[in-house]
Amino acid sequence: MRVDTDVLIWNLRGNARAADRLDGMSGFLVSAVTCMELVLGVRDKGESRALRQALNFGSARVVQVDEAISARACFLVEQFALSHSMQLSK
Repeated sequence: MRVDTDVLIWNLRGNARAADRLDGMSGFLVSAVTCMELVLGVRDKGESRALRQALNFGSARVVQVDEAISARACFLVEQFALSHSMQLSK
């Protein structure tokens, strides 16, 4: 199962529901974009170490962005950006 950035952040911040959900998985997927978002969000070496440990503990595999994923993302942005006030977060 692919896990979104928010779930991993909740887990790192001590959210019990997120932790239980992740602990119940035998490995999960994160997109390369999620991985970059998480790395860019760490504030110090301690958080960086905790992030690495969480991803290693969860046996996370990083899914690389390929042409098909990029095309689908562009399509969805074109379809919903204006109607749903979509924005890319940092």
